[in-house]
Amino acid sequence: WFWCALVLLALAVRAGWKALWKDPVRAARVYSWLFKVPALRSVLEGLSWSRYCGALSIMASCGISPRMLYKMAAQASGDPRLVVAAEDLIIAVMEGMMPSEHMRTRPQLYPRILSLSLAVGEDSGRGSLVADYLYRHYRLQLEYHLSQLTTLLEPILLAFTSALMFFLLLSLLLPIYGQLNAL
Repeated sequence: WFWCALVLLALAVRAGWKALWKDPVRAARVYSWLFKVPALRSVLEGLSWSRYCGALSIMASCGISPRMLYKMAAQASGDPRLVVAAEDLIIAVMEGMMPSEHMRTRPQLYPRILSLSLAVGEDSGRGSLVADYLYRHYRLQLEYHLSQLTTLLEPILLAFTSALMFFLLLSLLLPIYGQLNAL
C-alpha cells in the first residue's frame, strides 16, 4: 500500500504542477519565487535570456512583424514573466515606442545590457546581429553558471551516494554477522 500511495502522491503533484503552469500569471509568480534562489537565478536567467535573444535574432532576420516577434520570443524563452510582459511590450511598440525604451522602463525584468544593446541595434539597423551577439553572451554565461552549479553539487551528491552505499552495506552485512554469531 505504501508504494501505491507514493505513486498516487507523485501523480497528484505532477498534475498540480502542470495545472500551475497553464495560468501564465500564476506561473510567473512561481518563476519569480524560483529566482530568489541564487544558484537557480543565474541558471534560469541565462537559459531564458539566451533563448529569448536567439529567437529574437532568428525571427528578426526573417522579417517577422514586431507584434509576433516579441510574443514568440517570449514564448521561446520559457520564462512566464516574459510571456506576461510581452503584451505590454507589443502595445508600447505599436504606439511608437522603441522596444529598448520600453525595456529600460522595466529594469526589474529586462537586464540593462539587453536594453542598451538592442538600442544600439535599433539605431544601427542591425538588430538581428546584435540579438545574435546577445544570444552568444547569454549562452556563455549560462555555461559558466551551469559549471559552477555542478561543481557545487558534486560534494553533496558524493556524500549522498556514500551514505546510501554505507546503508546498503550495513543492511547486507548485519544479517550475515547475526547469523554467524548464532552459530
